[in-house]
Amino acid sequence: MITSYTTKKAILIIALTVTSTLSSIAQQLIPLTAKPIVVNKLDTLVKKTQPSTPLSSDQLAEYVTEKALRFSQQAERASQKAQQESREAETASQKAQQESREAETASQKAQQESKEAETASQNAQFYAKETETYLRQIKARLIELEALLAKYKTALSDTDGDGVCDAFDKEPNTPKGAIVETNGVAKDTDGDGVPDYKDKEILTLQKCFPVNADGMGKCP
Repeated sequence: MITSYTTKKAILIIALTVTSTLSSIAQQLIPLTAKPIVVNKLDTLVKKTQPSTPLSSDQLAEYVTEKALRFSQQAERASQKAQQESREAETASQKAQQESREAETASQKAQQESKEAETASQNAQFYAKETETYLRQIKARLIELEALLAKYKTALSDTDGDGVCDAFDKEPNTPKGAIVETNGVAKDTDGDGVPDYKDKEILTLQKCFPVNADGMGKCP
């Protein structure tokens, strides 16, 4: 009888010890946000291990063992739920970190594109100024060329049509059809001072000089 009582007492002590240990483990596994609710529930369950009416040692051992088993199962479910929530929290944290990295990458890309756009704008402004300067130079050069062309046009014109341009023509009003020298002066074959186009005696001898307005000498 003493042995039976001692054994049952030992079982009761072990059951209570297991219950207390499971309560401590559950408090460590359960997330901080859920601890107050679950711990209160565990405390209530621990208190419920004490029967309201006196029981025999056999009944008490069986009662406490059953309560310890139920509490162990509940603690196991709470632990599994806590682990699941921990995994979900870790997944959410990894997802948040991934999104943060993607956002940072997008920000860096936007900054790079902004720098490239700024560089392109600066280049466009630079080339616009260079183009404007170049166009002004071309316009000034065209004005110079137009003035030079007008000058040469005047110099190369042949007013009397004798084949010698005005710039080199010493007699720019030679009548049409008159034979001229290379300097544009009407040709005077006999050198009597009367151009051939007026000279009625082109080969007047020098001994017959001077001649009249028609180039006729004094020789009979």
